[in-house]
Amino acid sequence: MLSHVWWGWIFLVNVPVALLGLVAVLALVPESRSAKRPGIDLVGVVLSCAGLVALMYGVVKAGDDGWGSASAIGPVAAGLACLPCSCSGSAGSPPNRTESRSSTSRSSARAASRGGCF
Repeated sequence: MLSHVWWGWIFLVNVPVALLGLVAVLALVPESRSAKRPGIDLVGVVLSCAGLVALMYGVVKAGDDGWGSASAIGPVAAGLACLPCSCSGSAGSPPNRTESRSSTSRSSARAASRGGCF
C-alpha cells in the first residue's frame, strides 16, 4: 500500500481536525481581556522549565541506567518537586489570580475541557 502513496499523507489527516477545532474555538469561546495586564511570573517560568528539564533528564537517564539508579531517581524527584511549586508560586500574587466566578461559567468550562490547562 505504501508503494503507491506518500507515507506522510497520514499526517495530513490532522489538518481538517485542527481547522475544525479553530473554527469551534472562534465560535464558542468568547473574548475575555482584563483591563489590567498581569506581569510575567518569572519564578513560575524558571521553576516550570527547571522541573520539565529535570524530569526529562531523569527519564532519559532511567533508560540508560535503570529506574532504580540514583542518577534517574534524583532528577525525576527534583522535577516532580519543581512543577507543583511553579504553579503555587503564582497563586498568591494578586495580578495573576483568577476569579472563582470565571471558572464556573459554562464557556470557560467548555474551553478548559477542550484546551486543557495550558
